[in-house]
Amino acid sequence: MKKTQKYTILYVGSKISGFNIPSIADYLNDSAITYKKFIVVVDSLPILLNEIGKEHFKEYFIMFDEIDCYQYDSSFRPNMEKGFDYYFMFPDKQRCLISATIGKFTDPRINEEPIINITFNNLLPRDINTYETNDILITTKKHIESILRTSPDDKILIAFNLLRRGILPIIRSLSTEYQSKCAVLCSEKNKKDVGDLYCDMVERELPNQITFMTCTYFVGIDIEESFHLISVADVKYPFTLLSPHKLQQIAGRCRTPNTLLSETIIYNTNNLQLEVDIDLLSKRIVEEAQSLVDYYYMQSKLKILFPKLISNSKFIAIQEIVESSNKKYEGSSSPKLVREITNGLKISFFNIDNILIQVELLRTLYKGHDNLKKKLLADGHNIVNESVSENEHISVEIINKIEEEHQKNETEEREEIIAQLKKEATIESRKKLAQNYELAV
Repeated sequence: MKKTQKYTILYVGSKISGFNIPSIADYLNDSAITYKKFIVVVDSLPILLNEIGKEHFKEYFIMFDEIDCYQYDSSFRPNMEKGFDYYFMFPDKQRCLISATIGKFTDPRINEEPIINITFNNLLPRDINTYETNDILITTKKHIESILRTSPDDKILIAFNLLRRGILPIIRSLSTEYQSKCAVLCSEKNKKDVGDLYCDMVERELPNQITFMTCTYFVGIDIEESFHLISVADVKYPFTLLSPHKLQQIAGRCRTPNTLLSETIIYNTNNLQLEVDIDLLSKRIVEEAQSLVDYYYMQSKLKILFPKLISNSKFIAIQEIVESSNKKYEGSSSPKLVREITNGLKISFFNIDNILIQVELLRTLYKGHDNLKKKLLADGHNIVNESVSENEHISVEIINKIEEEHQKNETEEREEIIAQLKKEATIESRKKLAQNYELAV
């Protein structure tokens, strides 16, 4: 094989159809490739770095792209923050974090990293239609139908980080003809709920005429065709809220010279009285998370020193502390405040960042009727704003049917996990297997 035909960069992640990717060991041992480079999904980062060996970290430069996604998505993908633990194992001059939409961090180690800002003088304005509605689902359904009536051959991409209570009810409420034209881009853990609608982004084109995507695909994909974009945010589910930076990021998935055919934001607002100091709230949440960490280690210490005081029946296991660390703040959702690490417990800073992002959005852009529109106008975009009052809704039967199917899928998956665990011979092997499973939510 000629040198120009070799993979000079090795991808480490899930299998790619049609490609025979060399093993990490074969790539590392290939003397014809002087400078070894890897592109790796975060879930596979421990596999790669264990293969390289900690003693060789100083020979590499590690870069995390789209670091803001760790703040937005870590509550859904806990392996993201676990992968980040490796970042600080590299020398400080051989690591960096990058993002076009970087924000604040609660992790003190990140805040100590030097920052280089690159400012673009001429940000491109976008033409955006905004619909504030009293019913997110029915408005989104109607807008999809409206586009298809006027442009029956055009493609549509709907960005909505809510699967069971959002994307699936919308699809089920469409006509049979339109349902057959739908696809869903989401994480593999939700594959059973999505069924035949599940798709991967293999080519740089949308997999079907009407494609929905969750936050797994908000970054990291390039779509080289034109389409209508609909971004959806629902205050009832704060993890679906979209900042202007996130909206920009989603719109940036379109890489065609003619850009988007149209862009629409469908959202609702709240009337919560959220007069809160974000910095004080941040300090409070970190302190409460630290209390859980301190409690775990003190409990472990006291069990050794005073076994009669803390017996096995009174000892709260680390997994129970993690699972019980969910807490809502000022209207936010409730991601876990702590996470398990090897032989211990640690604050989940990215989940705390996510809480703070939600609270900030709830008390600013999605509070009152004009705040989102005013912000987009201030950023230089061309906005057409409309308030929508819906009298009809997605049927309760559709929503209940989806929930029944989910419960059935979850039961089957739990039984499958139990059956697999029974096959493992040791506690350690069972624990390792259990960590690889995540029930769909």
